[in-house]
Amino acid sequence: MSTDSNGNFDSDSLKNLKGPTKQQATRFSCGCLLLVGLVALVMGIIKPYTEYLWFVHDAKQPLVFTLAYATKGQLFAYAFILAIVLLQWNLSRAVKVSLVYVRIPASLGEAMVSNALAWVRDSAPKIAKWISLIVAFSMASGFAGEWNTFLLAKNAQAFGNTDPTFGMDLGFFVFKLPWLLAIANYLLGLAITVSAITIGVYVGMQALAAIAKIELSRPQIKTHVTLLIGFTGLVFALQMWLRRYGVVYTNNSQFTGAGYADMQQLGAQTIAAWILAIGSLATIVNAFVGKAFRAPIVGGVAYVLWSFVAVLIYPALIQRFKVEPDRIVVELPYAKKAIEMTRYGYGLDRIVSKDVDVRELPTKQEIAEAQSTLDNMRLWDPDVLRQSLDVIQTLKGYYIFNDVDVDRYLIDGKQTLTMVSARDIHHDGLDPKSRSWVTERLQYTHGYGATASPVNSANAEGKPNFFVNDIPPKAHVDLKIDEPRIYFSDYRLANGEIDDPYAIVRSNVVEFDYPYEEKMMTSKWNGDRGIPFGGFFTRLSFAIIHQDINPLISGNITRETRLLMHRSVIDRATLTYPFLQIDRDPYITIIGGRLIWILDGYTVSGQLPYSSRMPGTAMPINYIRNSVKITIDAYTGETKAYAIEPNEPILKAYRAIYPGLVRDVSEMPKGIVAHLRYPEDMFLLQSYQLQQYHVADPTLFLNNSNAWELPYERGITDNRENMRPYYVQMRLPNEKKDEFLLILPFTPRGKVNMSGWLAAHCDPGSYGKLVLYRYPEGMNMPGPAQMESVFNQDEVIANLNRQLNNDQSQIITGNLLVVPIGNSLIYVEPLFLKSRSPGMPVSPELKKVILATKNGPVVGANYAEALDKLFGAGSRLSKLETTKPGPATPIDKQTANSVPAAEVRKARDLYKQAKEALKKGDLSTYGKLIDELGAKLDELGAPR
Repeated sequence: MSTDSNGNFDSDSLKNLKGPTKQQATRFSCGCLLLVGLVALVMGIIKPYTEYLWFVHDAKQPLVFTLAYATKGQLFAYAFILAIVLLQWNLSRAVKVSLVYVRIPASLGEAMVSNALAWVRDSAPKIAKWISLIVAFSMASGFAGEWNTFLLAKNAQAFGNTDPTFGMDLGFFVFKLPWLLAIANYLLGLAITVSAITIGVYVGMQALAAIAKIELSRPQIKTHVTLLIGFTGLVFALQMWLRRYGVVYTNNSQFTGAGYADMQQLGAQTIAAWILAIGSLATIVNAFVGKAFRAPIVGGVAYVLWSFVAVLIYPALIQRFKVEPDRIVVELPYAKKAIEMTRYGYGLDRIVSKDVDVRELPTKQEIAEAQSTLDNMRLWDPDVLRQSLDVIQTLKGYYIFNDVDVDRYLIDGKQTLTMVSARDIHHDGLDPKSRSWVTERLQYTHGYGATASPVNSANAEGKPNFFVNDIPPKAHVDLKIDEPRIYFSDYRLANGEIDDPYAIVRSNVVEFDYPYEEKMMTSKWNGDRGIPFGGFFTRLSFAIIHQDINPLISGNITRETRLLMHRSVIDRATLTYPFLQIDRDPYITIIGGRLIWILDGYTVSGQLPYSSRMPGTAMPINYIRNSVKITIDAYTGETKAYAIEPNEPILKAYRAIYPGLVRDVSEMPKGIVAHLRYPEDMFLLQSYQLQQYHVADPTLFLNNSNAWELPYERGITDNRENMRPYYVQMRLPNEKKDEFLLILPFTPRGKVNMSGWLAAHCDPGSYGKLVLYRYPEGMNMPGPAQMESVFNQDEVIANLNRQLNNDQSQIITGNLLVVPIGNSLIYVEPLFLKSRSPGMPVSPELKKVILATKNGPVVGANYAEALDKLFGAGSRLSKLETTKPGPATPIDKQTANSVPAAEVRKARDLYKQAKEALKKGDLSTYGKLIDELGAKLDELGAPR
């Protein structure tokens, strides 16, 4: 920079100091906006792109992804074209004016407003175009979200059952009505938006013209505005007509659906819709005869008055002075509708109800016939067992057991209740010094093996016994595991929420299996799924999605590398079958040497007339069917779904939408069929509704005098909580064989005695059959909470609590099971002991077992001892198993020759008497005679 002779800067130097020109600044701003828009566009594309790769290469169901986007695009196009045409036409007319100057603008403000009006007139086409584009895009985007509603309406199925108010097939309410309302809502929103913007333009320009002292030439303004009002009113009448059907979802004090007063309101709403429609049509006609605003004013006043008097006031008066004084008689037919539809919606109408002539104590014959029930009595609480497994079976800190599930397996040819749990990978348990992106994503990629243990036994230390345990798995021959690696599982965070970690397999880093003799056993995943991960753009996309640069820069990734994502079996099933509600409790099974997850899929709706809606759910539900079973291979991630209720209407609609996605149940492997369980969530939902809707008589229902409730029990944290359903292997009353069942007792509302219990069959041939066993009213059969109070008052149990609950140890109470034995009940509650040693992981130990009948409890050091105390020595399972009638105990020839014949006859007589006692079910006598026979053989010196 130079200066002149006086030391001042010259003009050329000053010019060089000037900032960027206006043109340069504009270009820079446009460049920044373009860059921001480009980044937003890329980010908006990357997420769908990565999901598309997953659907194509991993889930292998691209139709599930593409159909949604294709249908959204179709609806968007229709809605966008309609919106932009209406907006453009109406706005173009609104801004198309002629300016008539009354006088020359007298002030600067008037001149500015006059120039602005002239600019609006000249720029009208461009203004209308941009406003139309923006508004149409916004409204069409919202309407595109109804893509699933559209597909369901297009593929609607008949239920074969009609609603009790309009006499229409239920399919109209479930499939068609939501789509018709979506169309009506969109059209009404569009009509209101177009009218508001158009009238706003008229009013705004008229206000500006008044300021500038300019007259606007608008000879058809009244006609235009009147037409907009008329068409908006017509669409509003259409929406009102469709909303009438919503009366079947009215929430009354005792039931869902229209009551007597609501039906009066329905008639008034119908008339109101007709008044609005006729008034709107008259408005449209009058727009062309010079009396534009008379019809909308008259029609509007008539509609408001009718709505206020007939729709709001009159039904309220009917409710107060007609219904309330004689509610039971007046509401009787409507309550009957609600009972029938709720029972249908939740499948309660499928329940077979049986009255049980309950006895206080089981007979000896019932005890003998309940051998399998007693043999499979569940002592281990799943939560307690999981705590024990985390100590004795994780083996390393990087393994964890997230859940324990009850199932049944053929062990030595006998169906045996078994608790199975998957050993998952747990990255938080890795050594912090060696923990890195490589170890978490490339090396420690999978869990290993599972545990399986009988439900009813423990070793001498109170620890669980095992059919399958340790690494590598040590397994019973009937539960061998050929592929123990678990890449797909029910991953959970510490708070129980679903976790969904990704893993990168077939990289240059070998995958860790387990440590063995100071060596690290490794493998490489060889499944046929996963996303090809060698390409730069793919790696870049996932690096952006996961906000982690490592996938992009890692040198361990090759052309053979695969990315495994959506490894949570719940997320995997939810994405693959988006039309299903997935049960929150998947369970792992050992089938054919492989670990297979089984999940339950529900088809649900909240649109069933008169059916009670479940409170507290994410979406309204008043219809549910467990129509689909899903399997996921824990190693490959292969996912399959089977239609176990193929005629269910919602499932039929979705199978038409996604052909081939859900297979026929006939394709389900027999190994899977043998391990199907009636789902707990479905059972609990039905039990919740059964509390009120077990009553079929509407009079009793309205009196609410026979309501039930779910029983309470003491949880493992000693807090009072609702009893959950539990699986048992048992013989139902008057049945000929034992079955795997899910059961739950009920108690009368506000009482602690039992009113009955519900059982769901799980075994093939009877799967899904529901039986409700009712106890006679007036029979005081203790409920769970009542029996726990009895336990607390028992001297032996009270002493145990005092002795074992101290600074060094604590008692953990397991699940209280109420198990039917014939026409009576026994109560089972295990007691676990857990050390309070600080800083050390401790395993709960099974220390005592409480068994009880109505006559009171007994306590045993183990289950067999408690059973002996409850029913006598002859009831012990091991004795029943080892002392079956059979050939006499062999005696060698030398002993036989030296034994007096009389003594041999006495021994034979004891054996015959024992055999007869067993045949009669007299187990106590049977046990005593067997003991006498054993003593006699010892006396005679016979080998045993």
